[in-house]
Parts: sequence; structure tokens; C-alpha cells
Amino acid sequence: MHKARLLPPFALQLRPSRIFLILVFCVLALSAVLLMLYQPRMWALIPLQCLLGWIALRTNGWAKRQTVRRIEVDAQGRMLWLQGDRVLHVQLRDDCFVSPWFVIVNVTSAGRRHSCLLLPDSADLEALRQLRVYLLWFHPEAKRDTPAVLENP
Repeated sequence: MHKARLLPPFALQLRPSRIFLILVFCVLALSAVLLMLYQPRMWALIPLQCLLGWIALRTNGWAKRQTVRRIEVDAQGRMLWLQGDRVLHVQLRDDCFVSPWFVIVNVTSAGRRHSCLLLPDSADLEALRQLRVYLLWFHPEAKRDTPAVLENP
């Protein structure tokens, strides 16, 4: 019997990213200027651009209470997300993305898919490093109902 792999538990206290805020405002300003320069009759699209920018900011945690505020990983590798006053027991998906500039964490909870974008200023740097290592190297044990090879069928 194999011993269960243990890892040091860690937690990330998340905060809205100022980098994301600056990026959204720069894209909004640039698109509004380009729209006014090249299509001045389409000025009515500027409020739509602002609405899309507001939606993007809300998904990153600005002015929204139901975003992920904390991610916890215990010694067995189980992940918990704290969303407002709810605690979600989540299963990590295979399509997470890890890079030095940002991390996209994709999970499933109660049959629903959830995603979280983490930039370098979204959490403490050491906790973000631990999450990157966890996403790259930790793979939970596969649970099987039946053995892969049947003996004496």
C-alpha cells in the first residue's frame, strides 16, 4: 500500500489586481480614442465599451462580493475556495495555466466550472509561488472502482 503524499498546507489571501485595473483603463482609453479618430459617427459605442470594462473589472474582484477571496490547499492536496461567506470544495481541472506573469486556476464544484485569474499583485508572492508549484507538480491519486487489468476473467 502506498503512503499518501503530504505537502505543506498553504493559503492565498486574494485581492483585486491593480495591474488588471490599469490594463482595463488603458484598453478603454485607447479604444475610445481610436473609435473617435477612425469612426467618429460610432461614438455611441463608447458606453458599451465602458460597460464591458466594468464587467471585466467585476470578474477580477473590483466591487463584487462573490469573487474568490481566499484559496486554501491542505496537506492532502484538497483545495477550498472561500467566496464571500461560502466555502467551496473544489476539484482541480486539467486546463489550468501557469506562467511567470499570470496564473489561471480552473476548478469544478458541484458540477459547475469556476475560474480565477491571478496576477503578480493578486496575492502574496510566496503564496503565489506555492500555488504555481502545486499546479505544476501535484497530481491527486487516481481513484478506480475496478482494477485496470482483470485477473482470471
